[in-house]
Amino acid sequence: MRARAHLTRKEYEPAKALLQEAIEHAPHALAPRVVLSHALLQEGRDLAAAERALREVLVLDAGHAEARQNLGVLLRQLGRTS
Repeated sequence: MRARAHLTRKEYEPAKALLQEAIEHAPHALAPRVVLSHALLQEGRDLAAAERALREVLVLDAGHAEARQNLGVLLRQLGRTS
């Protein structure tokens, strides 16, 4: 919740730090990885990290529709198709 609050204020660094901490404490939890992908995409500074975050979501849940959609959009922006 605190990470999402940071995101609404465009405070990306504190949001990412909280999410990374949550992922370290619960490596198989899906929600922190999804929100981390949102933070990275919204920030737009490290698209490689955003791609990794989206792929990590898909490792945990191959059918995650939002992550699939966001990864497709990101790959098209990067000029890649897969």
